[in-house]
Amino acid sequence: MVKKGILLVSFGTAAAEAWEKTLGLLAGEVRESFPDVPVYEAITSPTIRRMWAKRGWNMPDVPGALEEMVAHGVEAVTVLPTFLIAGMEYQRLVLDCGRRAERFSSFLLAPPLLDRPQELVRVAEILLERQGPLPEDTALVLMGHGTNHRGDFAYGAMECVFRELSQPNVFVATVEGYLGLEGLKKRLEERGCSVTLYSVPRVQPLDEDAVRFCAAGHRAVFTMEEHGMTGGLGSAVAELLMEQGQTPAVFHRYGVPDSFAMLTGSRTYQLDYFGLSPDKAAEDMWKRWKGTI
Repeated sequence: MVKKGILLVSFGTAAAEAWEKTLGLLAGEVRESFPDVPVYEAITSPTIRRMWAKRGWNMPDVPGALEEMVAHGVEAVTVLPTFLIAGMEYQRLVLDCGRRAERFSSFLLAPPLLDRPQELVRVAEILLERQGPLPEDTALVLMGHGTNHRGDFAYGAMECVFRELSQPNVFVATVEGYLGLEGLKKRLEERGCSVTLYSVPRVQPLDEDAVRFCAAGHRAVFTMEEHGMTGGLGSAVAELLMEQGQTPAVFHRYGVPDSFAMLTGSRTYQLDYFGLSPDKAAEDMWKRWKGTI
């Protein structure tokens, strides 16, 4: 009888809590679904592997995991990647698998999640089902990392699917790639929301003319900084506008709370935790602008 094995491949995450809620949970579900098949795991990010090794957990890369499967007598392999798109990570996975596939009698590599039109539709339907109906004045922004790789087109295709499903208030954006934040700004403006993005190069001396100009033409002013808010950009802007008698109807500072950090994790994880990720910040700004907070 041919011995089968499953290899679950992910980029990885350094945040233990995030791992438990995502990759760890997924690995558990795969093992429950295939109780008679051994499930192996691999991390493609060298940085993530090194961070976990320092904590005493040595997770292999893809070549290492496949060598382990050979040593255990696995003959038929199914590789399940957790990647959303066929980007650079998936391309490297294809190369790693291609170099070692001949060592097994059967080798199957599954595509990424957003790889085929029918999968895009199914994913969109699942997301909408779990999200529930959106109020007319609420926008749902789904954020991806994005890339300059050709696989980035999947994000744009995903937004097209939402339009086909009659969901004008659902947007797809990326930190990098084609559907960046400037593109998101444009699409929000098309909904009647006037948005100005101003990057502040320094806090001292503050560009007071630029701050006054932004405040004069907008009902809401938001500041965002990736560190403690006390004495930072938000404080400087608030002081200037109060002294000038130019208080906007809506004003809010976004930043790291003035408290001890009780968690560790990647920059992306920290930003999301403190509400500074693009999707969480955009949702909160929208609610404040509409007066629902």
